[in-house]
Amino acid sequence: MRIFAHRPVSIDNRDKELLEIISQFRVLVFADATCLHWTTYLESQGCRVLFVGTNNAYPGVNRLWFDLANGVEAAVDHLVQLGHRRIAYLDSVEQYLGLPNDKLAGYGRGMRRHKLEALLLPVENAFQIAAYRSIARIAPSWIGRKDRPTAILAGNDNQAVGVMMALHEAGLSVPSDISVMGMDDRVDVEEAPPLTTMAIDHPVITDLASDWIMQAMTQDTVPALDRAIPMRLVVRDSAAAIEQREHR
Repeated sequence: MRIFAHRPVSIDNRDKELLEIISQFRVLVFADATCLHWTTYLESQGCRVLFVGTNNAYPGVNRLWFDLANGVEAAVDHLVQLGHRRIAYLDSVEQYLGLPNDKLAGYGRGMRRHKLEALLLPVENAFQIAAYRSIARIAPSWIGRKDRPTAILAGNDNQAVGVMMALHEAGLSVPSDISVMGMDDRVDVEEAPPLTTMAIDHPVITDLASDWIMQAMTQDTVPALDRAIPMRLVVRDSAAAIEQREHR
């Protein structure tokens, strides 16, 4: 087994030297869609290609993908069950490789199903600092207002931590004033209160990928693989029922 760490300069820049090397392997697994445009060529050279964890917007390739849309919709459902009606969604405005934003689609679908008005909080990128700066600018104006969001759903856990930091600095308590949820269930996120989030089931996707790789290495014919991996709710302390909150 060999692992290559590579990211092209752009999605239109084919790295011919790398292609010559990796096309000699029987099985190739890509962790994102950066090299999607190489698939046809690699398969023509006898390679078996699998994409793991990438966006579900491109059918026709072997893929195991996280069901982000339904994951975010389930997060909306959880917040609604807690009594929230003003649920804001914070995420990056830039989408990877121009693919549809599955998370945003899930948020919109969930809000429409519950007949709630969507409130988008766009940020520059997916990092914690961008979320912190965005909320730090607007959070002071929310103090004392009854029409502020009662919950903020962030596109990932790092963003959620940035949101909580900014809310704390503005004098707003989590979850007493505003509940916060994240996505991914990152093990390296340490913040008080512990973050309620939607977890990616890494063991399941690892087992499925391993089974496919073994078949691809040992069998002449391997069935096509196209499977969504559902996310699961992890309840902690950053999101509370609306009845338990005291508005300022």
